[in-house]
Amino acid sequence: MLLIKELAAVCPNTDTLARRLVEVYLRVQLGTKALDAGCYNEATDHFTAAVNSGVFSSKIIHQTYDDFAVLFGWDLPSLLLTTHQKRCQAFLSAGKPDEALEAHKYMMDAIDETAKASCLDWSNEFKQQCSALTEQDDRILGRFLDKIKVAMI
Repeated sequence: MLLIKELAAVCPNTDTLARRLVEVYLRVQLGTKALDAGCYNEATDHFTAAVNSGVFSSKIIHQTYDDFAVLFGWDLPSLLLTTHQKRCQAFLSAGKPDEALEAHKYMMDAIDETAKASCLDWSNEFKQQCSALTEQDDRILGRFLDKIKVAMI
């Protein structure tokens, strides 16, 4: 990431979309490592930065897909979906079901119909996991409030 920032400072006239795309790819890799290591808040930060970069919504990014696939072997069309899914999972793993569901809604608005169809099973399972976590949190909160009421009596 530091080298990308140095490149931007030293060569401000370089292809900014390509530089930003490399930065997004590296952020996704860092987010994946953080998620695998159990550093969920760090993972959400990396994935959120990648999603919010604006690279995926660029009209000309499709022209660079082939170049990056040839140069680096990157599967950029699936990177968008993977980034969104891992962001959702990172929020859920961090115990933040509300943020996870919000990230899921954002993902569904950002991806095309083909991508939506391809992740239907994942999406349904993810929403069930969010519901289960929310229900568990409600039960824990209910028991906590019951203990407070008993203590006050």
